[in-house]
Amino acid sequence: MIHPDTELKLIDPGIGMGVVATRLIPRGTITWVHDSMDQTFALSEVASLNKMFQPFIRKYAYLEGNGHYVLCWDHGRFVNHSCNPNCMAPGFDFEIAIRDIEPGEQLTGDYAAYNLETGFDCLCGENRCRGRVEPDDKHQLVDSWNLSVFEAFVQLQSVNQPLWSLVKEKTEVARALQDHSCLPACQMHFFEGHIQ
Repeated sequence: MIHPDTELKLIDPGIGMGVVATRLIPRGTITWVHDSMDQTFALSEVASLNKMFQPFIRKYAYLEGNGHYVLCWDHGRFVNHSCNPNCMAPGFDFEIAIRDIEPGEQLTGDYAAYNLETGFDCLCGENRCRGRVEPDDKHQLVDSWNLSVFEAFVQLQSVNQPLWSLVKEKTEVARALQDHSCLPACQMHFFEGHIQ
């Protein structure tokens, strides 16, 4: 489930729809949680789907580290890529704002973190835009992602968390807040297998 202080909005004809903050979302806020209404598909299930469904799954779902596709039931599936993302996953089944997200600003993730199957030309327009996003970018970027996530994660208890009730790993999150060495790294989400 995507943060309630967001809305779906047309960004531009080239990019399409995006998720935009309707209020300030402070750094450390949980912006999305993998919840029970999201649909999960094993790789073999995706391969056996009717050919008409497969492009939709490949476009709107992301691939977890365990090799399952997750299709968000709400407008979370419209979060766009940015080479300078403002949301990342700290090794748990949720994402957090790694910096303040202003009203009217898009919520973005780095698609390389979502286990891309193929690369694409980037239209994010960021100063740090890579120009092209490739599946292996995650290996070069993971250290900076982990640092950004850690700096935001320590803020988790100091900001309002409207999605907290949906978090499944509450005990593990509490442990990581007490002992920062228990915070799982972004690599927890990396899928290193073969996509059919």
